[in-house]
Amino acid sequence: MQILTMLPAEIDESTNLRFQEKDHLTKVVLAQGLWVSHVIPCILISLSSAAGNGGIAFALKLLSVWAESCHSTFSQLSNATMKDGKNILQLLVDILSQQQPHDEDIVVLASKVLTSSLLEGSDSGSSTRQQSVLAMLSSLKEGGFMISPFSYFADNHMDDAALSLAILATTFACEEIDLIADCSVNGCSNLIELLLTIQQHHHQPVAISVLEFWLMLQDIPTAQRHPDLTAPLFSKVLNLIAAKIAYPPRFTTWEDELELDSQEFSEMRSLVNDVLVSVYFLLRVNFIDQLCSVANSGQGQWNVTEAILFCICAVAREICARVKAKGTGDIAADRDATMERLLQLVQQLLTGVAQIEHPLTLAAVAKFVGSFSPVWNDRCDLDTILHLLQYLHKAMAVDAAAKSSTTSVKQILNGCSSKIVPVVVLQGEENIETNPIILSLVSLMQSAQLLEDQEGTRCVAEGCTRLCIRFKKPNLIRQSLCSILSPVLQRTQQTFNIICMQGSTLPPAELELAYQSLGSALRVMKEIFRFCDGVAETEAGLTDVLNVTWPRLNEISNSVPCRQHVGVFSELLGVYSQLMSSLGGLMYPHTSQIMTSVVQAFEETYYPCALECVAIAAEAYGNASAESEKSFSQLLGHLSGITCKRLQETGPRNSTQLVSSFFEMTRKYMLYCPGALVGSSEFNVIFSLAVACLVECAGERESTRAAVLFLSLLISLNSINLSPQTAAILKEPGGPLDTALARCGESLTRSCIRGLAGASPQPLWPILADCMFAVVLRTTQSSQPSDHTMAHEWVWHSLADESANERLSDESKQLVMKVLFGLVSTNGPKSKPMVKMLLTDFAKICKGDMSADSLLTYSIK
Repeated sequence: MQILTMLPAEIDESTNLRFQEKDHLTKVVLAQGLWVSHVIPCILISLSSAAGNGGIAFALKLLSVWAESCHSTFSQLSNATMKDGKNILQLLVDILSQQQPHDEDIVVLASKVLTSSLLEGSDSGSSTRQQSVLAMLSSLKEGGFMISPFSYFADNHMDDAALSLAILATTFACEEIDLIADCSVNGCSNLIELLLTIQQHHHQPVAISVLEFWLMLQDIPTAQRHPDLTAPLFSKVLNLIAAKIAYPPRFTTWEDELELDSQEFSEMRSLVNDVLVSVYFLLRVNFIDQLCSVANSGQGQWNVTEAILFCICAVAREICARVKAKGTGDIAADRDATMERLLQLVQQLLTGVAQIEHPLTLAAVAKFVGSFSPVWNDRCDLDTILHLLQYLHKAMAVDAAAKSSTTSVKQILNGCSSKIVPVVVLQGEENIETNPIILSLVSLMQSAQLLEDQEGTRCVAEGCTRLCIRFKKPNLIRQSLCSILSPVLQRTQQTFNIICMQGSTLPPAELELAYQSLGSALRVMKEIFRFCDGVAETEAGLTDVLNVTWPRLNEISNSVPCRQHVGVFSELLGVYSQLMSSLGGLMYPHTSQIMTSVVQAFEETYYPCALECVAIAAEAYGNASAESEKSFSQLLGHLSGITCKRLQETGPRNSTQLVSSFFEMTRKYMLYCPGALVGSSEFNVIFSLAVACLVECAGERESTRAAVLFLSLLISLNSINLSPQTAAILKEPGGPLDTALARCGESLTRSCIRGLAGASPQPLWPILADCMFAVVLRTTQSSQPSDHTMAHEWVWHSLADESANERLSDESKQLVMKVLFGLVSTNGPKSKPMVKMLLTDFAKICKGDMSADSLLTYSIK
C-alpha cells in the first residue's frame, strides 16, 4: 500500500521518461480500469480492517492520492461497498459528522477526497450522483455532517481542519448551486447556515473560502431563488463582511499587531469588493442604511466606523452611477434616497471631526470624501466643497491618512471643477493672488511639499494643475499656474542654496537629504508641466510660467555638484524632457542650451538619463528644420564618440544600461529625424557598435532588446517617414547601409542565430526573428537572384555553430535554410509572418520544446 500511495507522484515527477513514455505509463497505470479493479479493492480492505485512527488515516491518504490522480467521481465512491454494507461515500460522511473528531488529519483527508470528487463532473446528472448529493444534504440536517466537526474545530482553533471543511462546504454549494438556490430539499438551509458560520470564522483564509459562493448565488436571478436567499440572506452577509474586515479595536500599527496577519487581512479586504458590489445591486439604498445602522449601534467604536466606510467606498462607483441615473418611479425614489443618505453621512462625519481620534478612521473618512466627488459636485454648493478640501488638507498632516487625503484632494479638484471654475472665472484676473480658491491651492501645494509620500505630492500637484488648466482664459491660467508653482520654486531655491553654500560643511547624511529634497521638488515641477500637455501656447500663454521656472533650472544645471548627483540630475532632465514634450515650440529656443548642459553632464558622468533626454529632444525638434537636423546630427556624432570611448573602457557587458539608453536614443533618431542619423559622420561607427554590443551583451535583456530594435528598424526601413533625400541614401544599392551590413552582417546573423538557439531569453525571440528577417530580405534584394548570396553564407555558417548542433542534424539545418530563403525569395516582405514562425520553431527545437520533425510541415507547405 505504501508503493501504491507513492506511485502516482513518482510517475508525475519522473524526469527520466520522455513525454510519450510518461503519457503512455499514465494511461496504463492511472487508467480508470486499474483504479476501479485494483486500487479501490485495496482501499476497501484497508478501511474494513483498519484498527485505530492510524490505519484509517493511511487508507484515506491512499484514497486521496488516487482519487485526485484518477479523477474519482461520486458514483465510484458510492458504488465501492465495504464488508459492513457501507460504501466509501457513507464512510466519509460519517467521519465528517462526528461531534468531537479526535484526528485532524483524518478530517482533512476525508474533506479532500470529497472535494476532488465533487469537482469531477464526468458523472454530472447521473442518478447515482443525484442520490449521493441528496444523501449528503440530508446528513447535514439530521447527522450534523460538516456542521458538528466545523464547530468543534472552530472552538478549538484547529484552523487547518476548519479550512478543509470550509472548502468542502463551499465546493458542495457551488457545484450544486441550482439545487441550493431553490432551497426545496432538506438540508439546503442548513448548508446556507453553515456557510454563514464559515464567513464569521476568526481565521481569514477560512472566511475567504466562502466568498465565491455568494458571488455565484448572485448570478442566479432572484426569481429562480428561494425568497430567503435574496435580500434577507445578503443583508446577513453584508453585516458579516463588515464585521470581518474590521481592524481589532486596539490596533495601532502592523508592527505592533501580533494576532492578525497583515497579508491575510489585506487579501480579505481585496476579495470582498466584488461581493459588496453584488450585494449593493440587490439592496440599493438599504445597503447604506444598513451599514449606517451598524455604525450607530457600534457606539462610536473607531474600527466599526472605518469598516463601514470601507464597505461604502468599495461600491462608490456603483452608487455614483445610481445618483446620476435618469428615470422615474422606483429608480427616482432610490436615487433621491441615496443622495439624501450620502449628504447626511458626510455632514455627520465632518461635524464629528473632533471625535475622530484614530488615524485609520480619519483615512477612511478622507477616502469617502474623495470617492463621492461627483455627488458633491451635483448637490453641494461651493462653500461645502471648499469645506471638504479644508478637511482633507488637515488630514494630510496625519501620516496614516496622508495617502487617502491626497488622492481625495485630486478627486475633489477634478470631480468638482464645474463648481469651482465658474466662480474663479467670474471673479476675474485682478487680484488673483488673493483669490481664496487660489490661496487654497497654494496652501495645498505647500503642505504637499512636506509629505514623505511622493505619490501623494504628485496627486496634489496633478489636481491643482488640472483645475488651473480648466480656467480657459490664458491670463487666468498663467497666473494660477505661477501661483501653484511658487511653493515648489521656493523649496527648490532653499534646498539649492543649502547644497551650494553649506554642502562642504554638512555631514554626508544631511547633504544627501538636501539632494533628495531638491530631487523631490523637481519631480513635482515635472508633474505640473506634465498636465500642461495639450494646452496650446497661443491659447494659454504659458510663457510666464516658463520664465519663472527657467532661472531655477539654469542654476541647477550649471551646478557641478547637482550635475554629478544622479538623483538630482535625472530629475532635472525629467523636467527638461517634460517641458519639451508639453510646451512644444515654446521650448524650441531653449533646446540648444539644454543640449549643451546635457552633453556637459554626460561627459562628466556618463549617466544614461542624459541620452534619454536627447532622445526626447530628437523626437520633439529633430525634424523641425534643415538647420535643426544638422545640429542633431552633429550632436549624435559627438555623443557616439563619448559612448564608444566609455564602452571601450568598461565593456558593454558592464554598462548595459548605457548601451540600452544609447540605442533607444538612436532608434528615436531613426523614427523622428532619420536624416540626422544617416548624415552623421559616425553612422558606420554606430552600426558597428550596435552589432558589437549585441555580441558582447550576450542576451542581457534590455541592452540586447534596444540594439536589436534599432538594427531591425534601420535595416528594414519599416514605419519610417523618410525624406526623398534620406530614402535615396538608405535604399541605394552599395550605399552606406549596404556597406555597413556587408561588413558586420555575418556577425549580426550569428548573434541572432545564437540568441534563438538559446543564448537569449525567450521574450527576445520575436525581435531577433525580426532582425534576422530584415537582414535576409535586405541582402537578397540587394543581390542578383542566387542560391549563393552573402546571406546564404552567413546563415549557413551560423547554423553550423556548435550551439545549434545539439538537436539539429545537418539535414534539418539545410531544411531551415531552404525554407527560409524559399519564403523570402517567393513572397518578399509578405513572407515575414511565416519566417518568424519558422525561426520561433527553430528556437523551440534548440530549447527542446519541439521535435526537429516539425520542420517537415514547412517543406510540405
